[in-house]
Amino acid sequence: MIEILRRDKILCAKNVIEFFDKIEIGAPAEKIIEYSHRWHFVITMGSKRSGLRAKYYLRSVANEVLKNSPVPVLIVK
Repeated sequence: MIEILRRDKILCAKNVIEFFDKIEIGAPAEKIIEYSHRWHFVITMGSKRSGLRAKYYLRSVANEVLKNSPVPVLIVK
């Protein structure tokens, strides 16, 4: 995961796109929403996961963020 973040930071820098990342421990939806209250930005979330349990889990996190976020949310498949 850390390597993916490094790669994405480099790609964004080459294209003059601001990139913020943060790794936290806790309930994912709560942490994302908590962070969005401190920083006003667009939340971009991926939705592609493998396995039935992972699909349900991600959908519930994405739905929780969509319902409670004070900022726009973009879900990418």
